[in-house]
Amino acid sequence: MAGRISATVIQQILDRVNLVELIGQEVKLRRTGRNWTGLCPFHTDGKPSFSVNAERGFYYCFGCHEGGNAVSYLMKGRGLRYVDAIETLSRLVGIELEFEEGDRKAFDRAREHLRQLFDVNLEAHGYFRSQLFTPAGRRALDYLDGRGLSREMLSRFQVGFCPSGSTLYDRLVARGAPLNLASEVGLIVQSRRNNQYVDRLGSRVIFPVLTVGEDVAGFSGRTLPDGPDPKYLNSPDSEVFRKGELLFGLVPAREQMKKRDHCLLVEGQLDVIALHQAGFENAVASLGTAVTEHQAAIIRRFTNKVVIMFDGDEAGRKAAWRTMTILMKQGLYGGVVRMPEGEDPDSMLQTKGAEALKAAIDGARPFLEYAVETLTGRAGGDLHGRTLAAKEGMAFAGEIGNPIDRQLFLERLAGELGLSPEALKVEAVSRRSFGAPEEVLNQPQVAGDFPPRERELVAFVFRKPELVRMVCQDEAFELIETEQVRSFFLKLLDEIEEFGRVEPHGFVARLDNPGLKDICGELLLQDDLMPDATVEKAVAQMLAAMSRSGIRQRQQAVRKEVRRAEARGDLDEAFALSEQVDALERELAGSASAQN
Repeated sequence: MAGRISATVIQQILDRVNLVELIGQEVKLRRTGRNWTGLCPFHTDGKPSFSVNAERGFYYCFGCHEGGNAVSYLMKGRGLRYVDAIETLSRLVGIELEFEEGDRKAFDRAREHLRQLFDVNLEAHGYFRSQLFTPAGRRALDYLDGRGLSREMLSRFQVGFCPSGSTLYDRLVARGAPLNLASEVGLIVQSRRNNQYVDRLGSRVIFPVLTVGEDVAGFSGRTLPDGPDPKYLNSPDSEVFRKGELLFGLVPAREQMKKRDHCLLVEGQLDVIALHQAGFENAVASLGTAVTEHQAAIIRRFTNKVVIMFDGDEAGRKAAWRTMTILMKQGLYGGVVRMPEGEDPDSMLQTKGAEALKAAIDGARPFLEYAVETLTGRAGGDLHGRTLAAKEGMAFAGEIGNPIDRQLFLERLAGELGLSPEALKVEAVSRRSFGAPEEVLNQPQVAGDFPPRERELVAFVFRKPELVRMVCQDEAFELIETEQVRSFFLKLLDEIEEFGRVEPHGFVARLDNPGLKDICGELLLQDDLMPDATVEKAVAQMLAAMSRSGIRQRQQAVRKEVRRAEARGDLDEAFALSEQVDALERELAGSASAQN
C-alpha cells in the first residue's frame, strides 16, 4: 500500500493516547503509586501482575512478560495489524495521518479499493445466508442437521449456501455490484462452455472466513455428498483473502483462547463448529493447507500454547508433525492429540461424546515427547530404522530455538535409540538453519537467575543505551558469564548502530528472555530520574569490578599451576609461574588505583 506513515506523527499519536483509559476499557485497573495494576488480559492471571504507566505510555506483565505501547496492545489484544492499530489510535486522539512516501490520495485509493472488495464479499455473504433457509437450500440444511449442528451454531458461524448456476451473479447484477470486483475475489467466473458468468462456489455449503477485524475476507465452500469436486473450495488469493494468513473460527474463539490460555487447532470448518457446540470454544482451523508461520503468529497474539487435533490418518499425522515444527519456530508450545485411526474431532464427538474428547485433549502429548515417541515408533528394532529416526530427529532438533529444549530432546531421543547424545548434538547444530554455535546447546535459557552484577549492568545500560558501546568494547565484555546477557548487549548495540537510538518499548517487546524483559519492563514502569553522569560512572565501575574479578580468577588458576609444578619438583616452572602471579597482582593493583 502506497505511503508510509510519518514516524513523527506516530510518536505524536502515542504521546497523546491515554494508555490507562485505552486499556481500562477492557481491564479493571487500580492505581498503585504512579502505575495502574490489574489482571493481565493476555494470560490467565491469578493475581494482578499487569502494570500500566500512563506517563511513559507503557504496559508490562510480570507473569507472561508481555509489554509494549498502545500500538502493541491493540495488535496483541485485539488482533489488529500495525497500520490498522495506528489508524485506530489516530482517530481516537484526533490526529490526521501524514506520510513520508507516496501521498494521501494513493493511500486513500488503496484503502477504498480494499473496502470495496470487502463490501462485495459482504453482499455475497448476505445472499448465501439467506439461501440456506430457502427451498433451494433444503438439502444443505438437511446435511448440516445430519451432522448434528444446531441452528444457534449455524447462526454464530454465519453458515450459508450457494445454489448451482448463476443465482449469485444475477443478484449482484440486480444490486448494481461491481462485477469486476466480484470476479477479483472469486465469487463469479466465466464458463468455458458459453463464456457466461457462473457462481464459483455453486452447490456448496458456505463458511465465511473473517478477518480479525470481522470483515468478510472470503469463503470456504464444502460440497454436499455426491456433489462436485473438490470437497473444499476456498476463495482464491486476493488483496483481502490470503488463506495462509487467515484462520477459520478465530473471531468467535479468540476470547476463549485468551481465557483458557490455549488454542485447539483442527483441520476442518465442521470440526471447529462441532467443537464450539460441545463447549470447546477455543477451536480454530487452517484453510485446507499446512499451517503457516503467519497463522502461527496470529495465534500467538492470543495465546502461547496450542493443542493440535488433526485427523487420525497418515495425512493428519504428517500435517501434525509439520505444524508442530512451524509452531515451535514461532515460540509456541503445546501438545498433539493422538486421534484414533480414521477419526476426526467431529466424529469422535458423535461416537464417544464430549467427555472422551476432553480426556483426549487433556492427554495430549507435549510436542517434544510426541516427537520422541513418533520417531522411536518409526525406528522399529533394526539398525537402519534407528539411523533414519536419528537423522529425522536431528533435522527436527534444528528447528528447536530454545537450547534447553533442544538438549533435552536430543538426550531423550539418543537414549531411546541407544545412541550417543553428543553425536546427535553436534550433528543437530550443524543442521540449524540460523547457524547457532555448538556451545549454545549447553547454555541454559536464563529467566532472571543470572549473576547480580550482570543484572545490575543490564539495568544501568538500559537506562542510557548509548553506554552499550563502552560495554561491548571493554575487555570485561568477554567475562560476562551468561550468553543471553551478552546477546542483549549486542542487540542493543545493533539498534544503536543502525538507528542511532533505541525505542525502548519496541526493544523490550522483541526480547525473548523473560528475565531480561522483567528487568527492562520494571525500569520503564518506574519514575527513574538517575542523572546520566551517575549512570555512566556506575557502568564504568561495574566493568572495572568485573575486570578485577577476571584477574583474580586468572591468579587462582596460575597459583594452582604453581602448586602442581612444585609437587612435580619442577622448580624452574614454579618460579616462572610465580612471576606471572606477581604480574597479575601488579595489574590488579593498577586497576584498583585507576578506578580510585
